[in-house]
Amino acid sequence: MIKKIRAKIGDSKLLQSDFGETLKHTWTYLSGSVALKSLSIIGIPIMTRLLTEEDYGILNIFFTYTVLAATIFTLNTHVGTGRYYFENDQDFKSFFGTSLVVSLSMLIATFLATVVYAEPIARFLDLPVICIYFIVPFAFSNVLKSFHMQIFRAKRKSKKVRSLSLISGYLGFVLGVLLVYLHPVEERFMGQLWAGLIMMVVSGSIVFYRLAKYIKFDFKWGHLRYMFSFGVPLMPAYLSGFILAQFDTVMIGSYLGKAEAGQYSFAYNISMLMVMVVNALFYSWTPKYFEYMKAENYEQHDKDTLKLLSIISFSACGLILFSDWIGYILGSVSFHKSLYLIPLIIFGQYLMGINPIYKRHISFSKKTIYTSVIVLLAGALNIWLNSIYIPKIGAAAGAYTTVASYMAMLVLTYLAVKYCIKLHVTPVLGIVARVLVVVAVCGFYYVDFYFLELSVFLQIVLKFGLLLVSGLLLLWKMFPFQSGKTPFAKNLFKKN
Repeated sequence: MIKKIRAKIGDSKLLQSDFGETLKHTWTYLSGSVALKSLSIIGIPIMTRLLTEEDYGILNIFFTYTVLAATIFTLNTHVGTGRYYFENDQDFKSFFGTSLVVSLSMLIATFLATVVYAEPIARFLDLPVICIYFIVPFAFSNVLKSFHMQIFRAKRKSKKVRSLSLISGYLGFVLGVLLVYLHPVEERFMGQLWAGLIMMVVSGSIVFYRLAKYIKFDFKWGHLRYMFSFGVPLMPAYLSGFILAQFDTVMIGSYLGKAEAGQYSFAYNISMLMVMVVNALFYSWTPKYFEYMKAENYEQHDKDTLKLLSIISFSACGLILFSDWIGYILGSVSFHKSLYLIPLIIFGQYLMGINPIYKRHISFSKKTIYTSVIVLLAGALNIWLNSIYIPKIGAAAGAYTTVASYMAMLVLTYLAVKYCIKLHVTPVLGIVARVLVVVAVCGFYYVDFYFLELSVFLQIVLKFGLLLVSGLLLLWKMFPFQSGKTPFAKNLFKKN
């Protein structure tokens, strides 16, 4: 029976099509993301038992700054590498060599500055002085991994992206736990920093080995202009994106205390499962997107886009319906009071996941200033709403402001593409129809949560029933698997 299913799936027109190739790469990206996300979830109870609350806080603040440093200290010039590959792959080696030299030069300069001014920087960032020396090396590691991901994603070699993520993730985790355990109790957070430094050498060696054949040191001013004109305008977007993703927790901690921020972080981390699905799908489809846009094949572009959105919408329905079960399994009892926030945050992440449908057009047109302005406005809206409503209604305000901010960002992106850049846009009705299915599922969850007192058995029946209905609405027309004139479902189970 299993062999028969595999054979029929393999013979289906969907998997033999270009979109089927996208789904295969999606699985590769998604499996890697799930493995890494599972690792981060496993790491929470382990590291919180090895570290004091203060040490755990230092590490989280430190890693936040390393992400910001990778953007600020390179002026974001490294992010255009994958984009340039689709424009001029014949000249790509020279471009990548220049990009690597520029990023490395700026990071070396900033590293020397941080060494000289370590103490005032430490006071400004509220970190131990020793941490300052690690920020730039960690940022350099992030930049190298970004180069690796952009290039192999563009070449549709998703397994290489996954393998580096798994190697650096799992080996770094084991090494981190070991060094934290062996380090003196009073500064155990340093064990994690030394583990990260060792992994920078290991992962960096892998990256250079794999990318060496794509490097050519042939400086051209045009390459430099491209890097700065593409990357610098995107800096506000990258930084504001960080605000949208992380500032809720910061403000909740400021207004309500660290315990409430921890509760919200737990709910938010589970909602990131939605982001994993979105990223895996859109990353794997990137080459086809540029192919369709260059050829002005907008009909196929829209078909693929709506197929991707159907899968994303169905995933959102599943995560929303069973988010509380996921929370019960992953979290200790003390975190269960924040489970009700998860569906709303997932819906916000779902709206964020729709945004690339239009946001890609801005990058394609190279008018990235629109992205920066839009994300800045959404980030400002998020901060403003949080400052008003977190003191009034508590941590739940963070979930509501997430939905409002991502909705505003989606609408502004659509308007910018349609009326300012004037590129083709995927019809709104097809997108709205899929969003309404997710809204209905999310609405059911809260009706059940606040008003219905159902037995566990009835909850299971209703949730699986609703998931089936949403699957039929979202996916039935998308998967008309055909073998000749016989529908796939009938052909699969008919007797020989």
